[in-house]
Amino acid sequence: VFLSGPSGTGRMTTTRHILKRFKEPRRPLRDFVYTHCFDEPDRTRLLVLEAGQGLSLRKALARLVDGLRRELPRVLNSEDCQKERDRLRAEYQRLEDDLMSGFQRAVREAGFAVVEELDGLSVERDVAPVLDGKPHSMAELDVLAAGGQLSPRRRRQLERARHALRLERDQAAHRARGLAREMNRVLDEFERRIGSAVVDTLIEDLRADFQAPALAEYLGELRAALLDRILTLVDRDGEEPGAAAERRSRGPAGDP
Repeated sequence: VFLSGPSGTGRMTTTRHILKRFKEPRRPLRDFVYTHCFDEPDRTRLLVLEAGQGLSLRKALARLVDGLRRELPRVLNSEDCQKERDRLRAEYQRLEDDLMSGFQRAVREAGFAVVEELDGLSVERDVAPVLDGKPHSMAELDVLAAGGQLSPRRRRQLERARHALRLERDQAAHRARGLAREMNRVLDEFERRIGSAVVDTLIEDLRADFQAPALAEYLGELRAALLDRILTLVDRDGEEPGAAAERRSRGPAGDP
């Protein structure tokens, strides 16, 4: 240490005082790490870690992402998983087929037929009474009634029966949509259960490497977020990530 100044100005005392301060305990250095906030995506989350752990955490999270990209497709695209998906879809398809068969049977027993009508750019399914082996619209029934070929009473009966069948059609469509929602929920639970084994293994590796209390809650939220997004993380059979979720949301088949 070199110190210059006039004699009698306390140079030695000042030097000793400064050097003594360097020996006093200092606040430990820390890493401030800002991560994604899963509950509020527009905000960041602050994690306070020991010095040097911030960089280690970034590298560990990169390894976790690589592991997910490698292991999730391998597990969820496996033959056993695909067989279970097909079994679940077939089960709900059978339920929907039974629903449709029951509706079509009621239509036939009432002397009606299911017909398709063009409504703008879409095709709508409706019911029409069958006379002389041919489905007739209500407008055609009016023509027959006006020409005396159909009694007013019979026309009113057919109109009431048509109204009742259309209500049954709408109820069947509502139940079919409910089956589609239930099927998607069951498939989601199945894939979360299978995917959680991969996610939990990688998360536990992180927990073992980082004992910081601040990190425990974050890793729990990270696990939940990954399980919620499993469908968007996996590229199945050449599809773009997320395509399977969009395709599956349409349900086992169309509405009756």
